Order: sequence, then structure tokens, then C-alpha cells
Amino acid sequence: MIKKGMAVTGLTAALTLGTAFSAWAAAGWVQNNGQWQYQDNYGYIVKNEWQKGADGQWRYLNSSGYIASDTWVDDEYYVDSNGIMVTNGWLQINGSPYSDEGTSWYYFDAKGKTVKDGWKKIGSKWYYFDDGGLMLTGWVDQNQYYTQESGEMLTGWQLLDPPEDADYSSDMEEDYDPFALSEHDGRYWYYFKPNGKKMTPREEGGENGVVRIDKDYYCMNQDGALQYGWKNVTGDSGIAGYKYFLSSGKMVTGWYAAEAPRDLTQSNGGVHWYYFNSKGVPKSDVDGVATVKDLITISGKIYLFNEFGNPVYGLRKVYLSENSGSDGEYTSYYFGRNENECWAHKGRQQVEEDSGETNTFYFNESGRGYTGVRDNSLYFVGKIQRAQDDKYEVVNVPGKNYGVLVNSSGKVMKNTTVKMSDGTRYKTNASGQVVKIGEDNVSNITGREPEEPDWTQDGWYY
Repeated sequence: MIKKGMAVTGLTAALTLGTAFSAWAAAGWVQNNGQWQYQDNYGYIVKNEWQKGADGQWRYLNSSGYIASDTWVDDEYYVDSNGIMVTNGWLQINGSPYSDEGTSWYYFDAKGKTVKDGWKKIGSKWYYFDDGGLMLTGWVDQNQYYTQESGEMLTGWQLLDPPEDADYSSDMEEDYDPFALSEHDGRYWYYFKPNGKKMTPREEGGENGVVRIDKDYYCMNQDGALQYGWKNVTGDSGIAGYKYFLSSGKMVTGWYAAEAPRDLTQSNGGVHWYYFNSKGVPKSDVDGVATVKDLITISGKIYLFNEFGNPVYGLRKVYLSENSGSDGEYTSYYFGRNENECWAHKGRQQVEEDSGETNTFYFNESGRGYTGVRDNSLYFVGKIQRAQDDKYEVVNVPGKNYGVLVNSSGKVMKNTTVKMSDGTRYKTNASGQVVKIGEDNVSNITGREPEEPDWTQDGWYY
């Protein structure tokens, strides 16, 4: 503890002993060599005890029986330069139990005892003291709280150096935490609740977790240091385990463009678009097989996201059931020519297929490729069906046991007679079915199967 004789500042209470006593009067104060002592009823000088003066103040009589000053008593009390016990107040002492430099602060209660071992509310502020009564500053109470240089407990957001024993090595790579080091000189933001305790995430299997402060969500490591950028908050592999946090620390929702998480492999680099739901989870097709249940409507537009969380573009094959597999029913959706128009387009569209050939497609109001006859043209999963080997060709109608006659522009030939390249005449009815070939009446004539779209194979990534 602090040794006798260390300087005291700010405590100048005058010693007042009240009425003067005659020397060697029984049970009272006496003066000896210009100093005060206390004599008991037997005439002995009291030593190593507390004695209360007529002014109501307590003084300590040392081993010589004189009033002690500027020193500790029993490691729990302190008497000032006037010999009076310090009560209900602060004491500043030069040096500390650990160093001769600087100053130390202690607080004494109404009975003069040093406040020790924990928190004490003084006025409207909270302070923390060690087992010797020394007021502590910085990280305290198992690094769960922080007190500023004046000793006052902090609350709210604070930009601080990490605790000495903290290891944030995984946060020191620029791709993961570009702000804590470069912008804050190695310091991190922490949030302390109104009761002063540091906010930390619940452990969920990863190094980082999400916390809610007011109405916003933030990412912190398990020690409570604010995190930025892409963070895996679940420990799961794949983009669905990640969330993105701005330089303000706030979690991203809605559309946001960023470079991909470093741990995820994509076909090319650069900045990509992502869409984060209200919980901050990026939309993605986890298994890489697109079904109608993977489609998402955002602000009235329909999107499809790949397994890396990016919206796709181009002509896409989409299965009608999540359990359909590669041999199930499917349709087509057209998500535009590039990443700037990567939503499902509707109505009649000119689509460049993966082969480079441009063809007419038709997509209904839900964006699904149309199958059947519409506007006097035959479509299969959106693609118009044209005569390929002749000016006219019979193409089977999906789901029917007959075909219809189409020309090289894809028009269904209804109620007409046409001449094939070999000179044979085909007559059709009102639905475009061939009912007469040459002079022979026929029915349910079939032809080739509808032509599949040439699905987009690249462009799955930006």
C-alpha cells in the first residue's frame, strides 16, 4: 500500500480540538512538546487507537501516542495533513502501489473506510476500485467495462484500444476489416449498455455474431469489437452464412454492390450485386439448380440469384418444382442482356441465345416462357417455332397429339393451302392443323418436336 509521508493534495481541513484541556487531566487531550496526545482515566497515553475530538472529527494516535497525519491507517483509512480521518470524499496521492510516477485516487465512505473490490456510485457516476481501494481506469472487471481517465464508467459507442490480452489476428487482414486498422489506428468501436457492460454477441458457432442496438444490427467479434465488410456470422459455408456490414458498422439490407467474400470462389473478380433480406441474409440458390421457388420479387420485378448470391442475366432454364431434378418439367425466363437489366422480362422479346442467334420469345405476366399458340405463333417454353428445313413445317404442339403448320417466320398457317418445296399441297383448318395432303384427307398429323431454347451457359456470374 501507499507508504507514510506521501504527499496529499486538496485536503486542508483545519485541526480544531475545541476547549483546551489542562495538562495531564484525567481522560482527555493533553499537549506534549507542542503536539497533542490523549490520556486515559489511568493517566496513560493512548497509542495505536482512534480518538474523537471535541469537534466530532476522528484522529489516529500513532505508536508514540501523537496524532498521525498524511498516512494510511490499517490499510483502510487515511488521515490528512491535519490528522483528520478522510470521509465521504476523494483522496489523490502521488504515485501508486505499482509505481512512483503519476497519481492515484481513492474514495472513502462515511465511516472513513476505503471503497474496495468493485463498483461504487458516487454522485451520478460509477467508478471501479481494486481490492486495495485504488480507482482503476481503462478496461476493468474482466474487460467487460471501460472507465475513462477520470474514472467514470463509459456507456454507448466508444472507440478504444483492445484489451491487452485480446487477439484480433483474424480481423487484421485488409479484406476482412479495412477500417479498424487503416481508419482508426488499430482501435475498435465497442458498445457499452446503459449499465456499462460491453455488448457481445451470443455465440453461434462462428468468430463473429450479430447484435441489435436501437433499431440497427451490427457485427461484433466475440470480444465485442465492431466488424466491417463481409463476415461469416453462422460458421456455415457458402454465401448464405455471410452478411455485409458498412463502414458505419450497420448491417446491409436490400441491394448492395461489393466484391465477393474472399473465401468464396467465383468465375471472375470485380464488384457484384447482392440482395440482402430484412435479416441481412443474401439471396442465393444454394444448390445451383434453378426452380420457380428460387425466384424472388423485389419492387415488382422478378430476379433469380446464383449460388454465390449474384442475380443472373440471360435466358435461363427454370424447373417448375424444387423436386423435379434434371428430367422434370421446366420453362424459361429471360433476365435481360446484362447485369444492368437482370430481372425477368415479360411479353414479346428479342432474345440472343447462347448460340449467338437472336429469336423471338414470349413471356407471360409472371415472366414464364409461354407454351402454345399465341398471336398466331407457336411457342415452346417461350421460344417461337419456325420452319427450318422448308418454307413450311409441321411442329408438334406440346401436350397435344397433333402438330400445326408453321412458316419460316413462325406464323401458324390457318385456313389456308400452301405448297411445300417438293410441290405437295397442305391444307389446314382454323387451328393450323393439316387436314389434307394433296388429295388425301388426314387428321392428327404430327411433325418434329418443338425446338429447345439455347440456354445461356455463361453470364451466370458477372
